[in-house]
Amino acid sequence: MLIFYWIAGVLFGLTALPAVGYFIAYLLTGEDGCQRRAVAFYRWATTIALATFNVTLYKYVILAFLALF
Repeated sequence: MLIFYWIAGVLFGLTALPAVGYFIAYLLTGEDGCQRRAVAFYRWATTIALATFNVTLYKYVILAFLALF
């Protein structure tokens, strides 16, 4: 699972950092293109974070289910 967490962290960083950058660019310039890119990167970062949380949660659910037998 450690490799999975590292991959998820890197992917999250690669999507969250551009989201922040484009949001700052949008605040400074007011261009709609920067806002659309910031929102797109933010949505991908959120998707990665929630998917990582779900995988972690279901890992423990599956392990608990296997412990019953």
